Amino acid sequence: MTRPTAPRWFVPVLALPLAFAACTDGSQDLTDETVGAVAVSGGGVTVDVLPIISWPNSFCGAVRVSNTGFGSPISTFEVVFKLGGNADAGIAFNGSITAADDSGNRTVKSPAWLSILLIQVGQSFEVGFNGSGTFTDSTIVSVKVNDTTIPIGTGG
Repeated sequence: MTRPTAPRWFVPVLALPLAFAACTDGSQDLTDETVGAVAVSGGGVTVDVLPIISWPNSFCGAVRVSNTGFGSPISTFEVVFKLGGNADAGIAFNGSITAADDSGNRTVKSPAWLSILLIQVGQSFEVGFNGSGTFTDSTIVSVKVNDTTIPIGTGG
């Protein structure tokens, strides 16, 4: 008699909802309402670095890229940002994040499969990450979309 097994694709597919669930569990003491999102806009793109949910000394954050009128659908992006205070970023999902460099800057990159889905005008995409410490603020250093550097200003 053979025991049925789950297909090999089952484990990675199951892991993604579990990662999202870890960052959206509503039973915790939420404090992110007191922290405003950091946003910059330029060239038809708005980028936010924000806490999605916060607990004492930890949070789930995201880098959100919104196509507000970029000249073509967004297939790739790279955002360099710096977290303020004692906040630190860990493992990313829906993309990648680098460790902080000597200046404290981190780089978030879109996943390779985004080139299939594309961010159309009016749509947004988030690269999430787990964080430790308290999210107080963030500075967006640079933005690159479809291999083009975007001049950024404040607002959004």
